[in-house]
Amino acid sequence: MTNAASIPEQASQAEWKLRTDLAATVIDKVRQQSTGPMADMAAERLAWPALLRRLDRVDPGFRC
Repeated sequence: MTNAASIPEQASQAEWKLRTDLAATVIDKVRQQSTGPMADMAAERLAWPALLRRLDRVDPGFRC
């Protein structure tokens, strides 16, 4: 098993910098996409169908 301390020993300094820069970029992009009004709207659009399916399972006659 590889731990974080041994990674810099296995990779060159340039590779290590590239990996950490890429990780930081990915983290920033995910943070941007998961905050703000669009993320809230997307979560709402995903939640309602799931809630309706659950209600259908619990009480199939609720739509009548």
